[in-house]
Amino acid sequence: MIRFTRTLRGFALAATLLLIGSSIGWAHGPRPGHYSSLAGFWVIEGFPEPGSGVPDFVNLATMGKHGEVINVDPIEGTGVGGWKKVSPQQYAVTFTGFIVDGGSTVRYIVSSTVTVSGSHFHGPFRTEVLDLDGNPLFHFEGTVNAERQTVQPF
Repeated sequence: MIRFTRTLRGFALAATLLLIGSSIGWAHGPRPGHYSSLAGFWVIEGFPEPGSGVPDFVNLATMGKHGEVINVDPIEGTGVGGWKKVSPQQYAVTFTGFIVDGGSTVRYIVSSTVTVSGSHFHGPFRTEVLDLDGNPLFHFEGTVNAERQTVQPF
């Protein structure tokens, strides 16, 4: 009887979590094309302008529903920042992080205004590289294209 009660309690908890998750979009996420914000997690492809000397890149980013940004670059590491809606389909995004190269450290700031269309976004970006005192060292520009990722059941 104890084992059955524990199993029933576990089932009830799992069913409750599934119902709550479904109502707020955890279980399957929003239907494709029905997104109301930038919130979610994204795979981002970046294309710096030719001649900048910076190669194309792929990053991962999480955009929190309250305007938080966590960007992960496989080479440079993690940047943090924020986003805000500037028009019905456009969002301003800014994040910053550090680059350590040969014992010296610099900071970078990435700014972009992206246009969301369904489960994709695209737009121009600018990256500024600064010394630790905030003095500009160089900058480069380019474009980004991103695809929203969805939660996939196993």
